[in-house]
Amino acid sequence: MFFKSHNGFFINIQSTLTKVIDIFFANLSKGRKRNRLHQNYERSIFITSKSTLNKENESKEEFLSGPTLVLKSVEEGLRVITKQYFVEDWSLEKIFEFTRYIFKFNNNKSLICGITSSKLLLAKIFNPKSHFVLILMNANNSYRLEQLKKSYQYHKVPVLKEEVPFPPFLQSLLIFLADKVLLIGNSHTLSSYTNKKWGGGLFRIANAQIDSEFFNTKSNKNNFKNDFTFCFPASMHGHRKGLFYTIFSWIKFFKEIKLLKKDLPNLILTGKLPKSYDEFLKKQYGDSFKKNFNIDIRGWVSAKDLKAIYLKSKYLIAVPLEEGQVAAVLEAIAFGISPIISKDTGITLKKYNYINNFYSGNNLSLYKALLKSYLRGEFKNDDPFLSDNKRKKFIDYYSRKSVYNSFISIFG
Repeated sequence: MFFKSHNGFFINIQSTLTKVIDIFFANLSKGRKRNRLHQNYERSIFITSKSTLNKENESKEEFLSGPTLVLKSVEEGLRVITKQYFVEDWSLEKIFEFTRYIFKFNNNKSLICGITSSKLLLAKIFNPKSHFVLILMNANNSYRLEQLKKSYQYHKVPVLKEEVPFPPFLQSLLIFLADKVLLIGNSHTLSSYTNKKWGGGLFRIANAQIDSEFFNTKSNKNNFKNDFTFCFPASMHGHRKGLFYTIFSWIKFFKEIKLLKKDLPNLILTGKLPKSYDEFLKKQYGDSFKKNFNIDIRGWVSAKDLKAIYLKSKYLIAVPLEEGQVAAVLEAIAFGISPIISKDTGITLKKYNYINNFYSGNNLSLYKALLKSYLRGEFKNDDPFLSDNKRKKFIDYYSRKSVYNSFISIFG
């Protein structure tokens, strides 16, 4: 894409085009015969983000991210079912070197596996007889664009290209070609695909994973949680992460608390805040909106600083437009923080009051959830995952073996 950001007209066109393509491939896939996967491959290739896959803990003060743990688990599974194993970076760098050896996989004893990328598509096209597994860590791109379209209607700020899936056909075509899709998320995440006519049997759901050596309630021996501190972690803040709805709701909540003449709450944001989005917020709420409404935007923080933030934060806010499963939320919950989240986090809590990720909806608004949490001193819910003080059940459920077991179960 040649533009840094896109206006409402582009998002509308992209949304419609992606939906039409997605439904076309979903309907076409119903008559397609898929290979039966096995556990005795001569060779396999894993096309992925090598920088994410190869991250390692260098000390106890660091942790592995959710995406890194997912990719490492898939790699571990591939080593078990394959005699000869290759890893290729998903970028188009060194594409000519890639084409020189990729033709080696054109038989039913070869497996191609990877995350959505043009290089993965090329690998499958060059090797039509190979078996193919796609790894998805997000909701359907068609659903994401519908959500971005809705967000733009509320907030007329151009959507950065990093938030817009491109090209519109790539993910749908890869799903069509796949023999199986490993989807990180839950039944809500899956519904973003089945609602567009994809067959549910094509997908195998797996939970995201957390580094439980770092994120656990044992780390809270010196717990200094402040009843008035909320946190909002994200890799990059924007439309997709619910930035504008969160800030609007926070300011409305903050003003209400000020009128009640109570102790003022604090909001800590970690992660990248793009300049254009920051400038939009300044136009909406004034140049000093951060200072005036106790919003502390930290940007990228070290593992040590993140732990310090979590130690004093009582609540976590997450209202994304779409996700596979938000690892940052899982990590914070494992650390003992109370979540205030929407269904689009992809996290299953059976007895929980999910909130809306837009200004209207069937659930509680974020503003009301913030107000109730503050005035009651808790976000009331009866979910067994959250009522366990040590969060042991929760941590076990999102253990490091989660993705590995789901991945291996794909192969007969």
